[in-house]
Amino acid sequence: MIFLDPSDKSSSLGVLYGSSHDVAASQFQPITIKPHRYIEQLITAFESPFQFVPKGTKFSDGWVETKMKPPSAKRLVLVEELTLGTQFAAENLNLKYTFKVKGLDTSGNEINVKKRKTVVEQSFTPKEYLLTKDHLNHETIEAKIEEALLQVATGF
Repeated sequence: MIFLDPSDKSSSLGVLYGSSHDVAASQFQPITIKPHRYIEQLITAFESPFQFVPKGTKFSDGWVETKMKPPSAKRLVLVEELTLGTQFAAENLNLKYTFKVKGLDTSGNEINVKKRKTVVEQSFTPKEYLLTKDHLNHETIEAKIEEALLQVATGF
């Protein structure tokens, strides 16, 4: 039987097995759910050429959200974190980049560092994001990632 683990605050799905007469003696085995292989390949595209480090993935409001730590590159020095949202709408792949960025606030006579969010959205048709049915078109994907990064990159 599939149950929600009552001791898990995130309400993980799992399988309860053992005696049907004694539920307390039964064992709970959590179920691991992984993102679609295209989403996993997309996350890998952030790791190698762009040097982002994935911190965790969750499902929220119809999006698979992956938090990533940015590289220490000078051009991304103001980016604190990237949350990459991915979802399929029909066969299209939608991406939503939510960057947490530091900026300067020059209100009055003071200059302060202020944090803001920058959101960039992209959508791909299967012809754009697929090279074959099993592989992403990394050339197109990396060009689109670069396009999104230009929205938050500095001129350093």
